[in-house]
Amino acid sequence: MTVGQVLAWCVSAIVFLIPLNWLRLWLVGELPQSSTLYQSLIGTVVLWGFAAGLAYFGIWWGKRQKARKAKADQELQELIAQPLQEIQTTSALLKPGEKAYAAIQGTLKETKTVGYSAGTAGMSVRVAKGVTVRTGGIKGQAVKGSVSVASGELVITNQRVIFAGDRKSFAIANGNLLNTTNYSDGFGFTDGKTTHTVVTGSGKAHTIFAVVLHKVLRT
Repeated sequence: MTVGQVLAWCVSAIVFLIPLNWLRLWLVGELPQSSTLYQSLIGTVVLWGFAAGLAYFGIWWGKRQKARKAKADQELQELIAQPLQEIQTTSALLKPGEKAYAAIQGTLKETKTVGYSAGTAGMSVRVAKGVTVRTGGIKGQAVKGSVSVASGELVITNQRVIFAGDRKSFAIANGNLLNTTNYSDGFGFTDGKTTHTVVTGSGKAHTIFAVVLHKVLRT
């Protein structure tokens, strides 16, 4: 159940209970004199109609989300069952006999020093008349951060994982891959020396690439 559904059901329940409170006040004789029975009935119909509308929205939204999930699951199963199909790359250059099976646009990220934390300044100490000793300051620690170093095409072939970027590229033979990580918005590739992280976004293209990557590396 989504947050929107929970809010819709909560508001619907509160609105539904308001006329019941009016009925309680009427039974104990505490209903304001300015309120007539006709006004109370009209208010009850309006509020209960609003509550019913919210409840219907919650039910409709839940069914819609369930249908979307079922469709996505079905498409994923169909994709997994399909045989690998060769595609044409736009930037990556392939070797003779090399076949590409999936490609996606992405941004190569690297961890670099983006600044330094605050350090301590030096100080001067007078140890004798006319003699002053100055101690050196301590430089702050390096602050690391993930920065974009290139944009380009990430490709999986029957031989390699390739990133053909505008400023930096890499290629790892499938047999040299020690680990692959499927993030929610990208992929990580480790060859024992370096871990390359490529951010691709979290869409249908990401899912397709993840499935094809899994199939290629296990064939």
